[in-house]
Amino acid sequence: GLMGLAFRPVEDDRFNFLFKLQGIKGSGARTAGSPLARTYLGIFETNYQPVGRFHLLGRLALREARDELAGASLASRLWLAEARALVDVTDRINAGVSVRRLDQMTTGTRTTGFGIESGFRAARDLWVVGGWNLAGIHADGFGDSDRREAGPFVSVRFKFDEESLADLARSFAPNHEAKTRELRRP
Repeated sequence: GLMGLAFRPVEDDRFNFLFKLQGIKGSGARTAGSPLARTYLGIFETNYQPVGRFHLLGRLALREARDELAGASLASRLWLAEARALVDVTDRINAGVSVRRLDQMTTGTRTTGFGIESGFRAARDLWVVGGWNLAGIHADGFGDSDRREAGPFVSVRFKFDEESLADLARSFAPNHEAKTRELRRP
């Protein structure tokens, strides 16, 4: 199951957040273990733009996994905290830093990672991002595909909402009507 709550003002999107809860049960591609396995995931993400060209992004996630093996009950709990700061160098280029911390509550271990990145806006709402995680962490199962491991990375980011989807639908409508008229010609 999945439940979520989002806040994103339409007129002034300087602060927004997303909160979601997810539960996965049984064995399969997304969980390990027996049919009794359960994984619970809670995520809070926020974006804040205090001034025009400066962006702060944060994420706090808790993941708990439970299973039974040979009659023994097993549990694991992980906290992931991440923060990114981005500066728009120009309208098409930005640069940023990130820091993250993974706490494995069951074993009492902590891992810290940090990196640098730069992005290029190739088209409206389409970004190509490259960077280097100077110190990385291994954190699977947090419901995303973020790059956290040490080393270089390249990713593509595309932002869309109901307005961009409506624009996309309108862009196909005239072509569709023109093709339909061409097919009807004798």
